[in-house]
Amino acid sequence: MNAKFNKLHRVVLWLSFLAECALCVPEGKRGAALWLLAAAASSALFRALPEGRLKPRRPSGLTMAAAVIYGVWLAVSFFDRWSQTAVMQSLTARLGLDLGAVMTVISILALAASTPFLLWLGGHLGDAAERLADRVGGSFAVGVLFALEAVLLIYVLQTSCLQDLIPQQAWYFLPALLTMLALMLLLSLLSGRLGRGMCLAAILVTIWGIANHYVLLFHGSPLFLSELANTKTALNVISGYTFLPDETLWKVLLLCPVGLALGKSALYMEKAKRPKVKLGSVLARLGGLAVCIGAAALIFAGTKTLVSWSVSDGLYNYGFLPCAVDDARRRSAPFMEPDGYDAAVEPVTGQAREDDVRPDVILILNETFCDLSDCMDLTEDTDGGYLRSFYDIPGAVYGHAVSPLVGGGTNNSEYELLTGRTSYLLTAPAPFNYLKFSSERGSVVAHLKSLGYVTEAMHSGNAVNYRRVDAYPALGFDYIRLGERNYGDLGEYGARWQLDRNFYRQMYDDYASIGDEPRFLFLLTYQNHGGWEQNDASYDRVHALGDYGDLNDDLDEFLTTMQLSARAFRALTEHFEMVDRPVIVCMVGDHAPSFINNLPMRADQSEYEQEIAKRTVPYVVWSNYGADLSRFPEYTSMFALTPQVLRAAGLPLPDDYQTILAMNRVWPVFTSTGLCMDKAGDVTLYNADDSKYDLIKRYLSIEYRMATEK
Repeated sequence: MNAKFNKLHRVVLWLSFLAECALCVPEGKRGAALWLLAAAASSALFRALPEGRLKPRRPSGLTMAAAVIYGVWLAVSFFDRWSQTAVMQSLTARLGLDLGAVMTVISILALAASTPFLLWLGGHLGDAAERLADRVGGSFAVGVLFALEAVLLIYVLQTSCLQDLIPQQAWYFLPALLTMLALMLLLSLLSGRLGRGMCLAAILVTIWGIANHYVLLFHGSPLFLSELANTKTALNVISGYTFLPDETLWKVLLLCPVGLALGKSALYMEKAKRPKVKLGSVLARLGGLAVCIGAAALIFAGTKTLVSWSVSDGLYNYGFLPCAVDDARRRSAPFMEPDGYDAAVEPVTGQAREDDVRPDVILILNETFCDLSDCMDLTEDTDGGYLRSFYDIPGAVYGHAVSPLVGGGTNNSEYELLTGRTSYLLTAPAPFNYLKFSSERGSVVAHLKSLGYVTEAMHSGNAVNYRRVDAYPALGFDYIRLGERNYGDLGEYGARWQLDRNFYRQMYDDYASIGDEPRFLFLLTYQNHGGWEQNDASYDRVHALGDYGDLNDDLDEFLTTMQLSARAFRALTEHFEMVDRPVIVCMVGDHAPSFINNLPMRADQSEYEQEIAKRTVPYVVWSNYGADLSRFPEYTSMFALTPQVLRAAGLPLPDDYQTILAMNRVWPVFTSTGLCMDKAGDVTLYNADDSKYDLIKRYLSIEYRMATEK
């Protein structure tokens, strides 16, 4: 009887193993060949298996959970892979069956068939782990398990972000490891044992990983610790989504019992060696915690900002934990206290001219809109200049704005334009990623809403870039239109899409749909985004004359897109010329193209002057009702432009805007690096100890006090 039972048991295990292999192997001929190979090899293996190994071991709760989760994960992965194959699609179509239903039945049957083997394997692995713990034991073995668990939990968080264990910049795995070790040591100190700390860490990281995965899936950005302050908002946002289990969820769930098993083994070894917790082991853990925190702090202190325009790029290059720590660090101290800070300084007061008219205000930040002739001797082959349609708009005034950064930094320009604050005090670029905004104060949005304006922000690019999906609501915009899917036909020019002219047409519709209240619309365009070799040369309508080496093709495409933007803006003014409401429009470029540093600057400029030139972009202000535009300067800082637009619109100004205008009359330009340009065009470096910079010093103190609420 036993012989027949053992023979039957061998057959059942063998068939169950083959079912498990069917779930694992890839689709196609290669998968079939691997499955046949596994069938042949396993047949001989199970025949030769000793009776003692054949007997099932009773699996523990952890191994049973791991086996079930692993099996479900394999089944889900099997379903996803084979549902996309042409073989299954054509077969079910030929038989008139539903593909999803067929694959669900097959996956469930394969999972059920593989369960005996998985439980048998889990029982033997658990038994082997216990025997190993009895033989090895000791502090060294516990330390190895502790380190293995740290790597495992890092992998859980990386998996939840759909990233590999080792990031693209492999060096950043070290601070990730130190951070995870510090977390586990802290939990072990709180719980009394390293093993208990490991188990707690496995549970917490699993919960974090699952939440992180779905927040990333629905919201576009990961669940950093700083986001916990926005938990209520996040729950409101995701309440409308449907949560479906996927392969990533099963991976994260599978790794939890593995982590718990490692923690349980470590706890078993600890108790076998030291039944009671001694002071020495507590001090050792405290020392280890201090070393991990200290080493990680030294590494992070010397790193650049890890998350800039794209959170996904940061995760790919540096990994989840380094990005999470960097995010927390930036948010904890986003502003640098200026030299000579005076908390008691008062802003400039005195009311500017106010008109009875409340005009509609349209503010456009145009991606990479830059006139390269402002910084270099450029000639091209158009008749009258490639920006002719821009510079001859009737009634418009023109000038130069100085952007915060060179060849990039859209979000810094956006920040300065919407808040009236300089990037000089920021500790890192891309401020929308780490600043907390108030919808009641500190921005042009809040100010205009206090005057009865309806406000809208529009951008057709990815909503999660620079976390605009969070920043725009925090700034207080009433209506927000973000992401390409929320627009109609955005047009194409060769490989370029999201054209300015089509983007403006969507704005015309939104503008017309607002009621009788005055309106403020902020637009961030996308058309001119780099790189500059997206189109075939046949699409270039403007050609630079001169030899710029490898940059000639880039220049031609760039100049062509500038011409398209110029024509689109002129058409915008012609549209609003026919509108029977008072409208004032300001458009400004956000920064120069990324290749600006590789172009020849004018030789007669000093180093400081060239730095200003590389940041210089054109601005234009136009109205359809004869607004007084005579006070706009030839040069201005980006953060000073919006106060000047509101002054020209005859709107009341807050005290900080009046302070900016007072400073701007003496120092038209103040950059994020501290370069100052006076009315005569002389460029110097800011020095808080020099009394001639007192207006700048006063402004910086007011801004820092407002930004930090001190």
